[in-house]
Amino acid sequence: MSDYEMLMIVLTIIGLVIISNNDQKK
Repeated sequence: MSDYEMLMIVLTIIGLVIISNNDQKK
């Protein structure tokens, strides 16, 4: 797995966590 692929996976996970936190606040 390349560094670019690892970066994309990390950003995706962080994005999902942020979306989940925003949904819980509503």
